[in-house]
Amino acid sequence: MISTTDLYSLKGDIPKVLPNRIKFPDGTTKTDIVTFTENDILRSGFEGPYNIPDYDPDRYIPKWNEETKTWDMNDHPVWLGNNFVQPIEQQTEQVREYRNYLLSLSDWTRLDDNGLTEDQKENWRNYREELRNVPQQDSFDGTIDSVVWPTKPE
Repeated sequence: MISTTDLYSLKGDIPKVLPNRIKFPDGTTKTDIVTFTENDILRSGFEGPYNIPDYDPDRYIPKWNEETKTWDMNDHPVWLGNNFVQPIEQQTEQVREYRNYLLSLSDWTRLDDNGLTEDQKENWRNYREELRNVPQQDSFDGTIDSVVWPTKPE
């Protein structure tokens, strides 16, 4: 007996539940899905069943593949957005850009007439050196989250 929830494809279209009436090539019809035989289904032009496999709807969206006559599981856009990890090269570039930005904000401390005491100048020199050494930190693995940013002097 045919299941009333099985999905069948008609001429390669997206599989659907069989209709209650199917038409045969000779023009005759048959009604009542529970009486359909496999031969009836084939004679009427349907193929299948092509049921959607079990899947996590938060992770995937099933899409019918007409060429392979299978269900492809495409990543759900919301899942992708929530689980996106920026490539390491991009993260490393962002660390470099932010580090350079912080250095540029402290360039004024290198001027002769900056108004800083010798202790303050030393603190700023150390801060800038720590910024330049960010890539050499033991914790730095190229990711943004692995950086321990030095504290800016007062």
